[in-house]
Amino acid sequence: MIFDSVVAVSELTRDSDEFCLFSDANKVYTSTRSFLFTLYNVHGFRPQKLTIYRNYHMAIYARYDYGPTFGAGFDLHIVSYANIVHLSYTNIGHTYNVPYGCYNGQYHCSVLTGTVFFFLSDIEVWYETI
Repeated sequence: MIFDSVVAVSELTRDSDEFCLFSDANKVYTSTRSFLFTLYNVHGFRPQKLTIYRNYHMAIYARYDYGPTFGAGFDLHIVSYANIVHLSYTNIGHTYNVPYGCYNGQYHCSVLTGTVFFFLSDIEVWYETI
């Protein structure tokens, strides 16, 4: 499944000349201002910003062996080769807010993709250095 969402990350403190979010090291980043943003989704929710509301100390995971991951419960997890491997998934609600009405009794709100597991053709990760 291809979806049209932008993932934004802010409040990372690093020297901009040396900063590489997904480096050789396994790191977890703390942020109180990071968010996920959806432009379009199959459920008909309007474009919206999904703000972080808890687990600030686990806002972003950076690992060399898979793509960007956001949230303590892996609210959004991108695997390596996500365009051909159907193992990337959304699990929104552990760390980032879900839109009103997108809750099924668990954390699996598929507002970003329309399904829990998905293929990915493109993702944008933005960050602000302070």
